[in-house]
Amino acid sequence: MVERHIFSRYDGFLERPRIDRLLEAGCKSSLLTVLAGPGYGKTAAVAAYVQKLSCPVAWICITRLDNIPSRFWKAFIKAFEGVFTVETIEKLEALGFPGSMQKLDMFIHIFANEIYRENREASILVVDDYNNIQDESIRFFFESIVEANLENFTLILMSNVKTDIEKFAIKNRGLAQITARDLQFTVEEAAQWFAQKEILLEEVQVRDICQSSEGWPLALYFQALQFQKFPPAPGERVSNVNPELAYQ
Repeated sequence: MVERHIFSRYDGFLERPRIDRLLEAGCKSSLLTVLAGPGYGKTAAVAAYVQKLSCPVAWICITRLDNIPSRFWKAFIKAFEGVFTVETIEKLEALGFPGSMQKLDMFIHIFANEIYRENREASILVVDDYNNIQDESIRFFFESIVEANLENFTLILMSNVKTDIEKFAIKNRGLAQITARDLQFTVEEAAQWFAQKEILLEEVQVRDICQSSEGWPLALYFQALQFQKFPPAPGERVSNVNPELAYQ
């Protein structure tokens, strides 16, 4: 299962049932891409959702150092510790990074056998910061997983930029997408966010904030910090957040 430390950074995170429903629908596809720039709460939204699931979930956060196949493979295997059996982990370690078609076939066989073990209903692999992958062999590895189109398995890729892997999912008709527009806060969600922070705002003030920030979650975070120190007066119109005021 996903380690608790992934969620500890998001204490106080606003639960958004609307986003959970989008993720639930997306997980019915073989590939779900969550594509949005920094500050849209991709990691927080996916983490909050998957921690509620009873099915096996593995999570790997990609760094630029993971473009070394051997290093990537260690991180990949570690993500499945506690999810896969010890026997399967040992097989993956012995296999090594599947950099050839023969090894890829062996990996898919091992991977599929574990996923379908004990008639599991579903399994999920979350890859955070997929945009950091530049190595072609590692990209091809993930493309091969998508092309395998394994039943009851979903690969969730979170990225700051559009990825080439989507074309493989489109070909297999197994692509679901969540975009920045989906992750933007609605007026109702923004009102709940400020109320959770014990910041009382009038509806028109919340609408002003959502309009000026376009519902960007990071902007709302800074706005809350600012209002906790400098709350607006009743009837005062509010504009864009001033980060300098938020940290005074």
